[in-house]
Amino acid sequence: MKEKRTRLDAPPRQPPFLPPSEEPKDRTNLIHFLTIFAWVVFAAITVGGFVALGIGSHSGDPKRGLTLFLAILGIGFAATLFFHLLIQRSAEGMVGRFYGFRRMRPEEEIENLREDAYDRALWLTREHRYEAAIEEYKKIMREYLTTPDLKPYFKIGEIYEEHLNDPGHARKAYQRVLFVAARHAELKDHPLAREAHRRLSHLRGQDTDPELERMNRLLRSGDEFMLAENYEAAFEKYRLASQLELSNMKALLGCARALARLGRFKEADTWLTHARELDPKEPRVHRLQAEIHEARGDREAAIAEWEACIAK
Repeated sequence: MKEKRTRLDAPPRQPPFLPPSEEPKDRTNLIHFLTIFAWVVFAAITVGGFVALGIGSHSGDPKRGLTLFLAILGIGFAATLFFHLLIQRSAEGMVGRFYGFRRMRPEEEIENLREDAYDRALWLTREHRYEAAIEEYKKIMREYLTTPDLKPYFKIGEIYEEHLNDPGHARKAYQRVLFVAARHAELKDHPLAREAHRRLSHLRGQDTDPELERMNRLLRSGDEFMLAENYEAAFEKYRLASQLELSNMKALLGCARALARLGRFKEADTWLTHARELDPKEPRVHRLQAEIHEARGDREAAIAEWEACIAK
């Protein structure tokens, strides 16, 4: 059975037709209304209590006025407590953010909110409201991720690639998927990581992205400065290239190598750590680490890195 291949020059696949669906409920206005209503009820009942106290005093029966005052305050407290509990159980913790603080929520509630946000983002995508869908996925990343998750990063890349025809932003989103996967061992073989790698290769093969061309120019300039032993300039070129593509191994290693030539070993170790997180099996990482250990005079550590390099 022949393996199906995807042509690199083929246009991005079109998303399947999805029937219209009802927009997920947004209860923000309801929650704000309940908040304001609770304060109005409390204020009205408090004023009523003072009025009752005044009536009792003028009628010559202060005990009766005091009794009415306490009774009305009790009713007000009960009503306010009811609305407070109702608001606390409302969705998305809107009231907490409305007053400038954030209430801690159980894991189960956060998971439900995350799924609701995914449903809303999907609905927005179906309705061709792509910018709003991207903002919804960013909201998930900011507020609802308790564990590392590749889905929102991947979905943003998918929208840029398939709907907005923006390969530059799509490539950055897929690079972010690979970067997050590289930092968490349990995600390195995740299906979304493999698909992001495939799509990133497809976008690179198109050779139409001006940022990709700029990155390649920066890498070539870095190589030229390294040959000329202008290590400061080489580091700057590699650093700029790494900003354009977080998962570019050559840029990460170039930064580490240039810093090592300058004797800035601690900074070089930082860049090597990023490279190692991206691909722990990369022999060039072990080779450069061994050279740094040798320059520092740590022979045993250098031998260990050379052995690891040979083993790879």
